[in-house]
Amino acid sequence: MTRARVPGGRSSATKGEALKRYPNARTDQCPAVFIRLDNQRGAPRPDGERWRLSPQSAWKIVKRYSRAAGIPATPHAFRHAMASAMLNNGADLSLIQCLLGHANVSTTKTVYAADEQRTLRDGFDQYNPSASAQAAELEAEQARRRA
Repeated sequence: MTRARVPGGRSSATKGEALKRYPNARTDQCPAVFIRLDNQRGAPRPDGERWRLSPQSAWKIVKRYSRAAGIPATPHAFRHAMASAMLNNGADLSLIQCLLGHANVSTTKTVYAADEQRTLRDGFDQYNPSASAQAAELEAEQARRRA
């Protein structure tokens, strides 16, 4: 099997291009994108089982590299960070629901309500002047009218 390797020193654009080319570069017919590369996997079944990278394996990979980098990280933290960033950058809640695989949008809304509230508060603070600013504007306007 041919594997696309991208050294860490390459730009993210190059890495993105390599990821796009990866499915076509593979010589196997396994539908799974991320597969195991060991001698214990046996022949793949039609659904890709036995070759598919398990959730536990992905978790171990993330933990190994996060420890090496000295940062706390889990696959769930990446998932949550992606969804929070999308929400805070204006993504529609139904899009986030679909990407996360939530059956009901209320689940997504419940989990990310704090992020949504933070976004609403930031917008309110940005576009709505404070009471003291409004009072100062009124006093300035009244002073202009008296003059």
